[in-house]
Amino acid sequence: MMWKTCIVKTFEALSLLMEKVGKTPKERLCRKELEMTDIHLEKFLEFCCLLLNMILE
Repeated sequence: MMWKTCIVKTFEALSLLMEKVGKTPKERLCRKELEMTDIHLEKFLEFCCLLLNMILE
């Protein structure tokens, strides 16, 4: 439930951005498109991995 209501939109936007850019986006682009810094982006992805692992178990 938490995944679907809170996180999926940001995760989808990030995946589309990374596919468009072809690599990890720079901080300026992260701030513009995702409204978070590249440092927060790394922590967000760690959280997503943790949450997805919990869902799979």
